Amino acid sequence: MLKHDYPYKEQTLEETTRCIVENHNGIYAYPHESQEEREETDRLMKVFIKKNNQ
Repeated sequence: MLKHDYPYKEQTLEETTRCIVENHNGIYAYPHESQEEREETDRLMKVFIKKNNQ
């Protein structure tokens, strides 16, 4: 699972964009309701990022 060191807070659009670009390789996934769905999305994003960085 992707984990981050920043606390949940309201961010400006610029801060949010920078976070998506720097931490997620520009990939944004809308958060799901359940913890299981969030974990699966994180897993899929991690696999995708790993494949694209090879």
